[in-house]
Amino acid sequence: MLRAQCIARHLTAAPLANDARHLAAAPLATATATASATASAARSALLSRLDAEVQAIRDAGTYKTERVLKSMQGPVINVVGRSAPVINLCANNYLGLAGDKRVVNAAIGSLHERGFGLSSVRFICGTTDHHRELENRIARFHGTEVRSSVTRAS
Repeated sequence: MLRAQCIARHLTAAPLANDARHLAAAPLATATATASATASAARSALLSRLDAEVQAIRDAGTYKTERVLKSMQGPVINVVGRSAPVINLCANNYLGLAGDKRVVNAAIGSLHERGFGLSSVRFICGTTDHHRELENRIARFHGTEVRSSVTRAS
């Protein structure tokens, strides 16, 4: 199911049948049934509109499906549903560092030393000495004052 359809269905869902408001009085039950029918019609109209918009995007050739990688990120990747490797020209891994053994080993060492991050942004949990050291080195390199450059650690 498309994400937009899930959201639309959640936002326009009818009240639950065992909702305490249904026990109050018949007029309230009638109003609830009317509201439920209105919500159902609005939901149906919204889903129809979303389906039409998605179909227009498909017809235009601009609908993007998600590739599922079954290999390390790099210039050539293996993708679910393809028997042959695929040339990958769209990654931010243009320096090829995501799979570099030195980077991988450094990441493993960091995981063993510090765990998997701070579990929140630095303004809540604090920052690490590694981040502070990186910011100092970047500032010295550029000849500027230290700025917070790593705002998310996990």
